[in-house]
Amino acid sequence: MTRKATIAGILLAALIAWAAISVVGDASPSHQAAAAQPFLELGVAHPGEHYPPIGTEPIVFLVLGDSTGRTTEESRISDAIHLVGFNPGLNRASILNFPRDLWIPIPGHGTTKINAATEYGGADLMIQTIEDLTGIQIDYYAETGFSTFRTIVSDLGGVIVPVPYAIDDSHTGFNAPKGKLDMSGKVALQFSRSRYGVPNGDFSRTENQGIFLTAMLSKLHKQFASNPNAVLDWIGAGLRSTQNDIPLDQLLALAFAAGQIPPKNVNNTVVPGTVGNVGAISVVELAPTADKIFADFSKDGLIGKR
Repeated sequence: MTRKATIAGILLAALIAWAAISVVGDASPSHQAAAAQPFLELGVAHPGEHYPPIGTEPIVFLVLGDSTGRTTEESRISDAIHLVGFNPGLNRASILNFPRDLWIPIPGHGTTKINAATEYGGADLMIQTIEDLTGIQIDYYAETGFSTFRTIVSDLGGVIVPVPYAIDDSHTGFNAPKGKLDMSGKVALQFSRSRYGVPNGDFSRTENQGIFLTAMLSKLHKQFASNPNAVLDWIGAGLRSTQNDIPLDQLLALAFAAGQIPPKNVNNTVVPGTVGNVGAISVVELAPTADKIFADFSKDGLIGKR
């Protein structure tokens, strides 16, 4: 990764503050066991360019969840792909979730599934792919995997997640009725990976990953309201797993800002599409209505009502 060590950390407290560092995709048990250590890789999308100060301007970061259980030096495939728009000026945020089977052009590699972009060219190529597809400028990125997910959620004492419907997924081991569930790191990982026993397969899994992010924000917001110093626990949970040095003052600035956004001010949207086939491959074709969502997000990092 060419920019791995260039982080200034201006935005990336938001990743820790939201636990956006935590969502991962589908993989086999052997992939899970392959991880040598927890990792959290943070970086700027376009080194050397101007980035919005932590204040009133919108900031966009790309969150990638790796499905291969890799270390940072190994090949990977991103099965969780999210754009998070953070607008401190309006005290609002949006999460735009991309189905992993989205069939789109990847620069230099023709048309294929979006999750292959990191396999071909790491976060660099995924950033370029999504910017070309959406017209949305990405400021920062984060990439993580299974072990880090479990570690961070556990370090933060778990999280209460509103399970939107009964789920019974024998592939991940997640089984729960509709309603609020206090999830450990292990259970949260199962929930975020479940695409069987849900109404719409990968669309449901992608949406549920956004629900999990919002639940983590809700936890941060409640803790911050009663004790602003709780932000330090969140930063510590992230720093124990990251391989990058991030200035603490930068982390604190955005973590405190993110902690003030109420969960009701977060919009969670899945990129619309339809399931189809290309030969024997099951894919998701981008719906025409996606362009309107991309244009809306591009304006100020938000989707829908301001």
